[in-house]
Amino acid sequence: MTLALRRLVSQNRRRYNEDGFDLDLTYILPNLIAMGFPADNYERFYRNSIGEVTRFFEAKHANHYRIYNLCSERTYDFSRFRFNVVVYPFEDHQPPSIELIKACCSDLDNWLGLHSENVAAIHCKAGKGRTGLIICSYLLHSKRVRTPSEALEFYGSARTVDSLGVTIPSQQRYINYYYHLLRTGVQYCNKSLIFHRLQVMHGPSSSGEEYPCSSLTFSVLQFKSVVWSSNVVPLRASVAENATIHTETPVTVTADVLVECHGMPSTFLSPLAGFFPRKEKLFQFWFNTFFVEHEADDVCASSSDDDGLIAWSIPSDRFDVSTKDRGMRNFPPNFRVRLWFRLPDQDGR
Repeated sequence: MTLALRRLVSQNRRRYNEDGFDLDLTYILPNLIAMGFPADNYERFYRNSIGEVTRFFEAKHANHYRIYNLCSERTYDFSRFRFNVVVYPFEDHQPPSIELIKACCSDLDNWLGLHSENVAAIHCKAGKGRTGLIICSYLLHSKRVRTPSEALEFYGSARTVDSLGVTIPSQQRYINYYYHLLRTGVQYCNKSLIFHRLQVMHGPSSSGEEYPCSSLTFSVLQFKSVVWSSNVVPLRASVAENATIHTETPVTVTADVLVECHGMPSTFLSPLAGFFPRKEKLFQFWFNTFFVEHEADDVCASSSDDDGLIAWSIPSDRFDVSTKDRGMRNFPPNFRVRLWFRLPDQDGR
């Protein structure tokens, strides 16, 4: 019963079924392992049991393994692995800082280079998205693959039965960012930009085919705090097709930035929405200000117009969708969000 539950929780992830072990664990390379969280207490009944994970590494790689824990939300007793554990934490469904990616890849390179028998086991909670981001970055770092798309394909095929490994677009975007640094040799730094306005391009209309929202609002966040919120954008054809929302006061953003979009339910589809309005997050996306001007990301482009502003746009297929596609399936295929920035010195700052 416990094994059946663990296999159900594993979903599309490949499991290790050899030598009496049945673990949510996959060899991506002979010395590089992706695995689910080594759980204790009640979680061990549906995730990897920490006792079984310990037994696996002591049997297979005694004195030559290091565990890389990417979870920011949980931990465990490191003594179970003879304290061969390092932590590079970041939150679930999000990308990490560029500095964390670089530090973790350098640590992996150093550890695996110390001895030919050394192995590294990387995990988050499920051992898929965050784990895949770091593994794909390391595949590029160690020159095992040539491009981010090759890294994503290699990891996806090795870790999952349907090749769906790293599926969150923002996490894919940060793999591209790290590849740009490796390819160009440019030194990363925390670069500030002045955010001026947001533009909705080819947006949906509430009169469209059963679109579930009547309006959109946007927020820009830094360090988990909202630094700007937009006015409401009504989804009328004349407005949503090409709506521009200006900031009252230009907002400085630096490094990792989160943009969230919420929608208000349509009273046509939900009559109670008029009496009990409740915003629903439709999508979000992360980006890093250092890469906007350099046009580093192959998903997003930047350009300059006559007034010197930098335009950075992102299409709807590169959003992190928050509604299980209930609302996004009705967005026009050419819908995109464009952000406009200015360099600080151009604003006299």
